[in-house]
Amino acid sequence: MDSNTTYDALVTGATGFIGNHMVHTLLEANKKVRVLVRQSPKCKVLEGLPVDIVYGTLEDRETLIAAAQNVKVIYNCAGLSSDWAADDAFFAANIRGVENVLAALEHSDAERLIHISTSDVYGYPKSPVSEDYGPQNIGLPYNRSKAEGEEVIWRAVQERDVPVTVFRPASVYGPRSMEWVVEISRLMLNKEMVLLDGGHSHAGLVYVRNLTEAMLRAADIPAAAGQAYNIRDEGEHSWKDFVEGMGQCFKPQHWKCMKVPASLAFGFGYLMEKIYALLNIKSRPLLTRHAVHLLSRNQGFPIHKAKSELGFESWVSFEAGMELTREWMRSEEGKTCIAPETQKREAYL
Repeated sequence: MDSNTTYDALVTGATGFIGNHMVHTLLEANKKVRVLVRQSPKCKVLEGLPVDIVYGTLEDRETLIAAAQNVKVIYNCAGLSSDWAADDAFFAANIRGVENVLAALEHSDAERLIHISTSDVYGYPKSPVSEDYGPQNIGLPYNRSKAEGEEVIWRAVQERDVPVTVFRPASVYGPRSMEWVVEISRLMLNKEMVLLDGGHSHAGLVYVRNLTEAMLRAADIPAAAGQAYNIRDEGEHSWKDFVEGMGQCFKPQHWKCMKVPASLAFGFGYLMEKIYALLNIKSRPLLTRHAVHLLSRNQGFPIHKAKSELGFESWVSFEAGMELTREWMRSEEGKTCIAPETQKREAYL
């Protein structure tokens, strides 16, 4: 770690999907960047980038505090985003990790913490809600951990006036997205992808670069401290639109989606969760209640606050974002992630 240079940004989770795109957004804005990452093969995505690398995790408070020294803004892009994981893993990343990032902020001269939360904190309401609705813990592991992580932040804001800006994106997609691009593509090729109620629900999609640009802007707006922002792209794009957009990479006979009523899927997801937990199966079920909520509820959360206060807009349109995503899917890196088996490569157009 270079302790003699002042850095514009510290990015946690810099080898992950959003974190790595955040690094590139900062570098393209001529910012000096330090990153906190786990020492793993994933660090290859940082090769050749002019960044100061600190090895550590969100659970390592002392390393985090050291990494935050001589840094202007902390971008917390680390965390566990999944519909299926152990409770202690969610706690370590999304609650204890937030406590440690706040400690790093308060033990440094950093001017702001930009924290990635999620619209899942609202508890999957039947109709979209504004930021004032606040976190609602409905008991599902990911929702609970992210809601409790935010509660830690808002207590610190109220009690100690710490300068934090929280982003609540809905469905973030783009190159290297494991959750929405790689996993869904695999399900499509295995003919296991499920579209609930025909896939017509508003997906709340946001292209990753639009999110990271908004985060960069927020860091320079003093009034954004102490605020939360819903983030999604403009327009009303559905899961059907998204899946069909990715399907343009594949021969039609090689992929398929099942259409299932959401009411039936929720019961099936609950049953699958119970069976997997009882048998201690580590892999994720085909369906979970979390996934059913995301794929069936309206994710069109209002974004007028981000537009008016941050100047947010969909700088990259849905059409352009999907084309950039398809370009990556067709790349060697994309094919390796989506279709590592040779026979699956035959599905590509």
